[in-house]
Amino acid sequence: MTRDPITYLPDNAYLPDNVHQLADKWREAVRRVADLERRQAEGRKAVWTAEHAYATALRSAAVADGPLPGGESVEDAKADLADITPRIPHARAEQTRLARELVVQLRTDTSRAYVAERVAASLRPALEVYRQVLVDAEETVGRAAAALTPHLSLFGIVEALDTGKPVFRHDVHPVAPSFLHARRGVSDIAQRLAGLSERTRPQQRRVRRVSDGRVMTVTHQMAADMVRDLGTDGVQFMDGWPAERPSHPIPHL
Repeated sequence: MTRDPITYLPDNAYLPDNVHQLADKWREAVRRVADLERRQAEGRKAVWTAEHAYATALRSAAVADGPLPGGESVEDAKADLADITPRIPHARAEQTRLARELVVQLRTDTSRAYVAERVAASLRPALEVYRQVLVDAEETVGRAAAALTPHLSLFGIVEALDTGKPVFRHDVHPVAPSFLHARRGVSDIAQRLAGLSERTRPQQRRVRRVSDGRVMTVTHQMAADMVRDLGTDGVQFMDGWPAERPSHPIPHL
C-alpha cells in the first residue's frame, strides 16, 4: 500500500491562493474516505447483528416447532455492505492522486516560501509568550524555594529531640525543578525558526527522461548528472522541487 505524501494540512490561511481549490478537494476526499470506512464498519456490525438475530429466531422456532423465520434482514445487511466496500479503494485512490498533485505544487519555491512565512508568523509570538512564561516561572520557583528554605531548617530541631543529637539549625535547601530542558527546547525551536526559509536538498528525485518518456526515481546526484548529459530540456522533474543544476563535466584523462 502506497503511503500518501500528505496526511495533514493546516487551513488555507497557511497555503498560497493557487492551491486553495486543490486543498479543498483533498480535504473532501479525506472526508469521503472516512465516511465510507465508517459506513463499512457500521455495515459489518449490522451484518453480525442480523445474523445473530436470525440464528436466535431460528433456534426459537425449532424449539417451538413453529414456522422458520426468513433471512431477509441478513441479506439486506449484506447487500448494503457489498454496495459500500468496493467504493473504498476508488475513494482512497482519488485521495492519493489529489495528495500527490497537491504536494508537487506545494514544493515549488514560491509555495514553500509562502508556507514558511505564514508558519513563522504564527510561531514567533507563541514562542515569545512561552519564553517569557518560562522566565517568569523560573523566577517564581526561585523565590518560593528561598522562602521555603528557613522552614525546612526547623525539621532538624524536632528530629534532634528524638535522637538525642544537639539541637541546632541545619539549613536545608529545597530541590527546585530544573528548567534546563525547557530552555533547551526554546533554543531548538528558535534555531528551527531561524532556518525555516532555507531549503534542504531532497535525497531522491522523481524525473522523466524526455527522449523516451521513462519516469524513474533517482538520487539527486544522478539527476544532476542527467541534466548535465541530457540538458535542461531533456529531463523533466516530476516531484515539484526545483530542478537540479547540472553536475560538473567528467574530466578527461
